[in-house]
Amino acid sequence: MLLNLGRILSVGLLIGSFAGLSNPAAAAALQASHAKPVPVEWEGKKYAVDELPEALSDASIKAILGWAQWAGDNDYRMSLTDDQRVLVVQHERRKPKDSFKLIEETAAIVDALLPAPAREEEDSQTTKRGETPVPIYDEDGTWTWKWEDDGGPLETDTAVILQLRSEPAQVAAVEKLTRDFDYLAEWGASAAARAGFSLERPLCSAWLESANGQEEWDPDHELINRVANMLVLRRFGQLPFWLQQGIAWHVEWESKETLYCYPYRAEFVYESEHSTWPTLLKQEFKERKDDPMALAEVAEWHRGTFDRERARKAFGFARFVAEHHADKFSAILEDLRLNRDANGRFFKEDGSWTRIPGWEVPIKDQDAIFAKHLGDDYLSEASEYFAKGKSYRPPS
Repeated sequence: MLLNLGRILSVGLLIGSFAGLSNPAAAAALQASHAKPVPVEWEGKKYAVDELPEALSDASIKAILGWAQWAGDNDYRMSLTDDQRVLVVQHERRKPKDSFKLIEETAAIVDALLPAPAREEEDSQTTKRGETPVPIYDEDGTWTWKWEDDGGPLETDTAVILQLRSEPAQVAAVEKLTRDFDYLAEWGASAAARAGFSLERPLCSAWLESANGQEEWDPDHELINRVANMLVLRRFGQLPFWLQQGIAWHVEWESKETLYCYPYRAEFVYESEHSTWPTLLKQEFKERKDDPMALAEVAEWHRGTFDRERARKAFGFARFVAEHHADKFSAILEDLRLNRDANGRFFKEDGSWTRIPGWEVPIKDQDAIFAKHLGDDYLSEASEYFAKGKSYRPPS
């Protein structure tokens, strides 16, 4: 059965526009467009945006209608994965079949490593959210993400993956997002100049197929890394940046045994570096036999920046947990999520609350959570794993 207009309206959307957006300029921009919204491909069929099937979730409808007009204006196509977790927006000359194969493989790795934990329903009496605090820029010019709230319930959003052809396409995508969501205005001022981006709300990630000065780059790796990031965000919300990115690199390595996606990295990448992080970790920690890694060596890596030394250790730590404590990984992430949910709030006198911009789980709390699940010697064991690689055996 096809979706009726009443249900489209019930999820806050209008054909040809994105109703309920936080910026009225979005509606005006859409009304000025002359292109026709593109259909979406799902389960081998194409559906016009005013004839979507009843089987689609509200989150999928919102994502589809949110990008249909932009895709039409920019000659892009939209394809929804069968499980409705990912909407791929790519140039009309691209074929979604290859992308879908990689997305399915990536999702299988994430689901096997990080199954969704059992959760009780959210308390209906929980305090309400208040207005959004002012976003924060760090002194070094990096952006600290802060959204109006945490969006809908976990495991419900459809992640949008934008495979953009060039810098002008990214500029157009960023302009669309800042029109649709006015709280992204400051982010948009710098985002258009970067090669790709990832957002938590709306759940969206983008990368460039071609950019000036872009070398040592692989689109498959970009897709794998960014889809892994989106699926982890979808399941657990915002995690400590170093661990979230370390997990994405682990998934990339599991799929390709090399790394090509380095978010926020602007420096030259040597060809040999794509496969040498395990070797470099081994060399470093053989020399540090009596000096195990401190958690601060990864946990002080700031979101929005790239630090090669911290990045390499974040990758190694994620692989250590994945290879030797996989059965505890989801529980670790869930405890980190609960800590952030409970403590990363500012309560007002009226009982409402807002998220604290840029708040991260404190290092001492991260350490306590890892020790709870992995044992007090987890850092020494991780360091030994770095030094021995495949020959490492955990203590019995």
